[in-house]
Amino acid sequence: MSIISDLGASASIISAIALAFSVYYSQRQTKALEKQVEELKKQNRELMKKPKIELEIVFNALTEFSHLS
Repeated sequence: MSIISDLGASASIISAIALAFSVYYSQRQTKALEKQVEELKKQNRELMKKPKIELEIVFNALTEFSHLS
């Protein structure tokens, strides 16, 4: 009987560690995504300052590049 309780306790500990790791990893991913969003917002602000013709050139270049990948 004590073996079963020991196994149950071990499983609970492993579960708690896995949950803690998941939360930690999710927080890291969230921070990384927030940084990417801020960078994209910054790039967007810079692009909005450029004349329309330059935006079209950049858009066309990005579209062409995405087809190559």
